[in-house]
Amino acid sequence: MELQNQESTDLPIYEKQLKETEVGITNMLNAIQMGILTSSTKGRLEALEEQRKELQARIAEERLAKPKMKEEFVRFWLLRFRKLDMTQPEQRQALVDTFINAPSISTMIRCLLPLTIRKVQKRSLSGKP
Repeated sequence: MELQNQESTDLPIYEKQLKETEVGITNMLNAIQMGILTSSTKGRLEALEEQRKELQARIAEERLAKPKMKEEFVRFWLLRFRKLDMTQPEQRQALVDTFINAPSISTMIRCLLPLTIRKVQKRSLSGKP
């Protein structure tokens, strides 16, 4: 869970740049309202709007690259593998594909396994099943 709470180092930078870009857009719109409209004003406003779109896309990508998962989802996801029949080659292959051939899943499991082990140890010490 601690790894999930660590933000990307790029995300705060993108968010700051987005705020600065939006301030620039607001300033340009204020200038236009005051009657200052030149080809360079229009060009700068278009550039700022394009930059805003690009930054919004980067922020969305950063957030999607590191989704937050709740413990219940992870438990459900892991427990479904208990139902696999290891005598069936396609089910064995599915297990290998999931945990070995898919690096993002492997990374997730490596990060979540210590949490699961600690929770199981706490339950065994407290006498809960």
